[in-house]
Amino acid sequence: MPVKCDSEFLSMPNLIAQLAFRIPASLDLVVHVGPGEFALPSDYSHFNGSHFVLIEGDPDIATLLKLRFGRSRRFSIVSKHVSSIEAQMPFYRYNCSSLNGPFEIDSLRHLYPSLKPIDSFPVVSDTLANLLSIYDIPLNSSRLLILDVPGQDAAILQSLDKSFLTSFNFVFVAGCRAPLPHASLPIDDSVALLSSLHYQIIGQEHTDSQLPHILFYFSQQHSDLHSELHKRSVLLAQKSSVLYSLEQEILTCKTKLALAEEQIAIAMNQLHYAEPS
Repeated sequence: MPVKCDSEFLSMPNLIAQLAFRIPASLDLVVHVGPGEFALPSDYSHFNGSHFVLIEGDPDIATLLKLRFGRSRRFSIVSKHVSSIEAQMPFYRYNCSSLNGPFEIDSLRHLYPSLKPIDSFPVVSDTLANLLSIYDIPLNSSRLLILDVPGQDAAILQSLDKSFLTSFNFVFVAGCRAPLPHASLPIDDSVALLSSLHYQIIGQEHTDSQLPHILFYFSQQHSDLHSELHKRSVLLAQKSSVLYSLEQEILTCKTKLALAEEQIAIAMNQLHYAEPS
């Protein structure tokens, strides 16, 4: 099913405003993977007291963002493509900038018939954990991760260590349901992974069914309660198994006892008839 190729899937001001509305607490850190060429400092003004790390894979757009955001100490612009591994890979530019990235045109043309290639060049990718390792991020800080890279979100999330991923209280995924290379139904994989870590969905937008936007929230207390419930469920299952074994043993003993009583009754009866009159 063809999808309309807009300049942005969800305009940057609307995206940030939507997130700020659903996240009442102030944030210490916002990491935005894939902000794109339309990102402006004013877009992030909804978040008070935050430091922003904007990671852009297109080197030309990253240069533009550095010029645009360079005077503010609240913003760090990182020119690097984020992936699940450290490697060199091709980067493609199209007439629809929202689709710029590692996906070849043949994998996108069935969804975007009017898509045309503009340029391609090699880039060196790195993992999100490596890129953020240089920043001094306080423990127990409030953090938001924005993955604005449809079709790449699942692979990025799967590459992250559990403790690193759950250090983000909020995760926003701009996903894609269309089958893409090396990622089958990536948004569903992202939902499954985050749900397994006890993230809760607190907001979602499905204006385009192929390009959903989902906001997740992680609470350590909620996760601890889930873990405790799982432990108790396992313990209950173990006790139930032991109880079942004991019941089976009791049933076996009762059967043997009934058989023994029957044999005694037969023996007594035989003894009775064997006695001389």
